[in-house]
Amino acid sequence: MKIYISGPMTGHPDHNRAGFETAATRIREAGHEPLNPWRADLAHADPPLTWYECMMESLTLLGEAEAIMLLPGAEHSPGSRIEQAMAQRMRLTHFELTDHAPQEETSR
Repeated sequence: MKIYISGPMTGHPDHNRAGFETAATRIREAGHEPLNPWRADLAHADPPLTWYECMMESLTLLGEAEAIMLLPGAEHSPGSRIEQAMAQRMRLTHFELTDHAPQEETSR
């Protein structure tokens, strides 16, 4: 299953790379394919991409997903909330990052 990772980036050190990489590792360990919107070419582009440009790239990647995994703090991230709304409209399976493999949350 292709699982898109959604979480806060803006205002976090290195755009929350550690959180996204941890989620990607757990997704791989569970036998799935992570779709990780944190990419060095976007996070450190020169000149820097605007928030809008980053969101457009992220939403394009989300379009390939079969599920979405939320990182801690996703509920406070404007970008992640947009991704969650889109995932809901796409009827994607919803996961939360836990200390274990991706765990499916109850239906939304």
